[in-house]
Amino acid sequence: MDFNLVNQELEKEIYTLERSSQTRITIYSQIIILCRKLLETFRHQIAQKKFNTSVDEIAFFKLHKQIPLVNLIFYLHLKEFEASLPIGGDPRKIYVERKIEEASNFFNCNKEFVQYIDLDQDHLDKYYFTREFNLGDNFTVYGCYYEDPNFSTSKDILLGELKAYRMLLPLLNDYLNDSTTVSGNVSGKRKELHWTASKVSLVELIYALQHAGSINNGTVDLITIATSFEDFFQIKFDNIYKTYSEIKMRKGKKSKFLDELTWRFERKVEEDEKQ
Repeated sequence: MDFNLVNQELEKEIYTLERSSQTRITIYSQIIILCRKLLETFRHQIAQKKFNTSVDEIAFFKLHKQIPLVNLIFYLHLKEFEASLPIGGDPRKIYVERKIEEASNFFNCNKEFVQYIDLDQDHLDKYYFTREFNLGDNFTVYGCYYEDPNFSTSKDILLGELKAYRMLLPLLNDYLNDSTTVSGNVSGKRKELHWTASKVSLVELIYALQHAGSINNGTVDLITIATSFEDFFQIKFDNIYKTYSEIKMRKGKKSKFLDELTWRFERKVEEDEKQ
């Protein structure tokens, strides 16, 4: 099975549904069904065919499975939010604030893992993203999806939750700050762009753009570019110089994100040429 191809099809279907004229609850429900079906397809696929290497297994649980899993968690959150949102006034504000606090608590409780992902580290991947090190005693009931020890690792669902909260938190903040927002259009805020890869990945991109002279013919400094990206994607860098130093200390290839972008683009071109 070409995991990339079926994930692309899922994302296309989600894109189409998001722009349909149906109610938000209906849209979310349909997307949730699509994600569950694809996850079930993946589950049967890996049960029938073993991974050739641990690298392939890590790639599946850290990358491929994350597409339907993250969307499943995200739209479960959105559906629950829409269904439980008070009609108006202070109760609504309190409810949104509680959801924001819930997301913030998640990040606080998982600081070490969040840092591991944000720094694009991989030295613990075999423990986090292979089933060999999943003890099978940590079933997690979450909404309507569950952790199957034969189809999960010790951290793949946690990674899915992390990415889903990263998608959700900006929407909740926008909702709280925009007094004109009406119920039933939370996901409409997705027109705004939010950087959902790691900040380290964005630092890679910024340094590459600056040193390639791709912006203002190379006359603009690094901080100006970084600040522009912060404004555009509504994020905040801690210390890009420190992050760059950590990138330089990586073992093996330094440009993980840029290499992945190149690989994904080339795969896309190859797939289109086959059609």
